[in-house]
Amino acid sequence: MRFIIFFLLITTATYCQKNIEITFKKYFNESYKLDDNASDYVKKSFLNLSKIIDIPTYKLKIVGNNSYFKYDEILEPDNVNKLEKAISILAGKQTHYVKIDNKLLYSLSAFENDYYLVQKELNKFNWELTDKYKTILGFKCRKAKAIYEIDDIRGKMKFDYYAWFSEDLPSYFGPSDIVGLPGTILEAGTSSFYYKAINIKFKKIAKIKLPDNEIITEEEYESMYKSLLENRFN
Repeated sequence: MRFIIFFLLITTATYCQKNIEITFKKYFNESYKLDDNASDYVKKSFLNLSKIIDIPTYKLKIVGNNSYFKYDEILEPDNVNKLEKAISILAGKQTHYVKIDNKLLYSLSAFENDYYLVQKELNKFNWELTDKYKTILGFKCRKAKAIYEIDDIRGKMKFDYYAWFSEDLPSYFGPSDIVGLPGTILEAGTSSFYYKAINIKFKKIAKIKLPDNEIITEEEYESMYKSLLENRFN
């Protein structure tokens, strides 16, 4: 009898660990300040964004070796206009899928009137683990940091990222496209903004499947945008 109870407890724990729904919100870091030379337009835009950035919620759903992260479609009647404005500014309604089996991330991204699944490698973040720990929603989390480099049509840029992840939850998953650590990321961001988990549920979730949109690489997606800009301005 004891063996049966123990077996059921282990089975339930394993099931729960593989079926997880995490709710996130996005915030500005309190220490972040605009450059003193910023234009009045930038200052006004920043002020407006600071008032609405934490209105939307986002859901990270993990099932087995797959996950997806997207804006929560539930509208709050009192904040509909602010909510739609926030979503429009904060990377729209982009959805990110992670498939551990092939170590790839897919971002459902708009181009003109179509949507494509833009394929990326999971190791875009060159994470460095630290010896700092804290607790988030009852889970012990370890801090990691990384320099994320971008070299595309916007030019070359570097961003300092940090993340707090729990090894008690499945590896690789996290908010948005911030992934690739040996545990689920419950807080992550830069010096300006960050995502933070506000709720975790262990529940049955439908199997996660990629949509039927055409899959293209980051390079192909960037090439499409370059061609579009060249045709518009030449």
